[in-house]
Amino acid sequence: VRYWAGDAIWEQAQQFSTLREASRSLVQFDGGDAGRDLFTPKKFYGQVLNDESDMTSLLASLRSQVFLLPEGVNAALPFFVECFGKRLSVALPPNALAGQVLNIWISNGILTASVGVMVQGQMNYLG
Repeated sequence: VRYWAGDAIWEQAQQFSTLREASRSLVQFDGGDAGRDLFTPKKFYGQVLNDESDMTSLLASLRSQVFLLPEGVNAALPFFVECFGKRLSVALPPNALAGQVLNIWISNGILTASVGVMVQGQMNYLG
């Protein structure tokens, strides 16, 4: 990172033969829930994450993602989004239009979505 920021020369950059090797050399931290909080990094104390660890307990039980429907969106076609580490195909309601907001929530493995429009700071859901 320092090389790309202009603070180091390439010969000083540490190189690794595998991603696993590079990952083991990093200081692990929790950056907070980006869906609800600002970036608030905290070091893991007494807890080391490795390839075999179950990290699901680090995630909030309810997560949400918001998308603005783009110009030219066709509600009759599947709308593809990348969220929660997956590529999803969303069936939009027939009245969905460009400029409206697609909200997707996941809670305990259950996915829910709704389309709405912002009116005076309040979300009015259409379907």
